[in-house]
Amino acid sequence: MLLLLFHVRSETADHTYGLDIADIIEVLPMVGIQEIPTSPDYVRGIINYRGTAIPVVDISVLIHGKPSKVLLSTRIIIVNKSIAEDNIVRIGLIAENVTETIVCNETDFQSPGEGMKDMKLFDKILFLEQGIIQKISLDGILASHTDGHLFLKA
Repeated sequence: MLLLLFHVRSETADHTYGLDIADIIEVLPMVGIQEIPTSPDYVRGIINYRGTAIPVVDISVLIHGKPSKVLLSTRIIIVNKSIAEDNIVRIGLIAENVTETIVCNETDFQSPGEGMKDMKLFDKILFLEQGIIQKISLDGILASHTDGHLFLKA
């Protein structure tokens, strides 16, 4: 498995997260995002992706409640996720420090433990010499936010 890594800063530390590359369509630089009035804080707006409007979600807001900083390494990660047999959801995820990938095996991951099982955003964790990597669950993102802001058919 290949994981795309990104970082989210909290008040006390810089945390590393990963997305399975199999879920990713494309990684874009920050482009103009059209705000959506009255949308939740985590929905930054919509972008025109190859002629289709797709919602853009700020991963940092979902994880730590603070928006991502616009850095040279801040990217919009375009993902497709099937939520039903005939319904594919396409969303953009804003993440900071999207600069590297790592190769790992599914067997390298561990359960996050009993205390984190209710946190739908995270899947499993990986312990490496450089630190802990938490794998993001796209299913968890979609399951946690079923208020209609993310469900645009691809």
